[in-house]
Amino acid sequence: MNLRMLSLPLIALCAAVAQDAPQVGIDPQRTFQTEYAVASDALNTLRRTLALKFPELGSGEALDVTLGYRGKDTPELTVRGSVLDFGAALKLERYVAADRTAALMLMDHDRADPMSPSYLEVRGDTLLVLSGDFVATPKRILAVRHLAFAGVDAPLAAFGRQEGDDELFLRFPADVVRETPWLDGHQALSPQVLEQIASATQTPLGRDGTRLTLDAGSVVMVLDRNPEFVEVALHASQEGLLAAQTLREAVLGSVAGKPSPAGAPAQGGIVTSLDAPRVLRLDESHSGRVFEVVQGGTVEVSLPVDPTSGYGWTWKDDPQHLAAVSEVEETEGQDPRFMIAFEATELGEDVLVWEYRDDDGLNANPETYRFTVRVVAAGEAKQPGDVALGVAESGGRFEVRRGGTIEVSLPVDPSSGRGWTLTELPEHLAILVEVEETEGSNPRFVIVFEATERGTDTLTFEYRDDDGLSPNPPRYTYRIAVVK
Repeated sequence: MNLRMLSLPLIALCAAVAQDAPQVGIDPQRTFQTEYAVASDALNTLRRTLALKFPELGSGEALDVTLGYRGKDTPELTVRGSVLDFGAALKLERYVAADRTAALMLMDHDRADPMSPSYLEVRGDTLLVLSGDFVATPKRILAVRHLAFAGVDAPLAAFGRQEGDDELFLRFPADVVRETPWLDGHQALSPQVLEQIASATQTPLGRDGTRLTLDAGSVVMVLDRNPEFVEVALHASQEGLLAAQTLREAVLGSVAGKPSPAGAPAQGGIVTSLDAPRVLRLDESHSGRVFEVVQGGTVEVSLPVDPTSGYGWTWKDDPQHLAAVSEVEETEGQDPRFMIAFEATELGEDVLVWEYRDDDGLNANPETYRFTVRVVAAGEAKQPGDVALGVAESGGRFEVRRGGTIEVSLPVDPSSGRGWTLTELPEHLAILVEVEETEGSNPRFVIVFEATERGTDTLTFEYRDDDGLSPNPPRYTYRIAVVK
């Protein structure tokens, strides 16, 4: 029996079988019901927003779907969902299950096209799957997922990537695993199974604290169960390992940027750009304040409604820097709400003014709420002038005051023989510190610059081997403007 067959329990969470792709991206052999319906207004709004933000995608097609799924070791699941199809570039699937456990079970599905890069994420009872060439980089994944999860107020329960059947990565918060017996007992998350594979194949099992690594030459298997998170991975290349590292940093960095409580202002009533969230949630209690959100992020506004009044919320002027992506009025329950989500599309400031009016709009003194929202660049620093950049900020433009610092931190694989190279020395920045931290489970390359002169530099980092001949190396770019 070969190693790949022995490793099947480990890769079962994301195994895939090649089939002709149906409208949904799940292997049709695992579905027993697929009923399509005309797309909702909210889904069409999301489709138009993506087409507007990324013209290269084209117009796309949108459908709602009811799906029956039968997994290898799960009960039959019936979920509601939606599909946005932009051809080979991007397929966006969003499914709402009965609960979080069911959403995690659905995450454990076979893809119809396993060779297409896929990103998977679970929040609460909702599973998001992004697949296609368009989502091969973390920056694009973040941009699309922020729009797709607009209105989903639930913490991250799992995320990961798949490319082929030998490049897999999944990460879960440890409490999610503990609270989900099906997941906690899964063979793919069992250290004992990995130890059995190592013993049966006479392959040394590396141990670094809670992290287990089985390197069989053609494939590397990793399992890490610690008090904070659980990760499981299968890699056949250094590029796949680096892709998982950069995805981990990007997603966890975006989650860390989420404010708590929602939209809570910093001292002085303004959320500073250093703390600007990627998801800004506002309600009537935040009226009259000034907030900031990162460009590409989401602004969600929730306001109370009285379904019996005949009144509704309307805004006075269309925002210039925010684009509406979804709008819904939930009248069920004891706290009916009007909810609208925007994408922060352009740098600048908008004043959102909502008035609660009847249909003819003639009520003289309507209830009114006002929010000022500033869209800022990720990592932009107004004061004191220090900028910290990572994978998620690649491609952005940032301002820093003269005398401030710019710190760039990028993941490394110490065993790859590769390193980060700055393709051209900047003219307005001076290198203060350059170090490669290889200890621990998250090795990093860190470089710190001082902003010495007014002007603009482009920092481009490439991940190359010693001879510099690596074809198509990973590359991250940052445009830095030094101001007085």
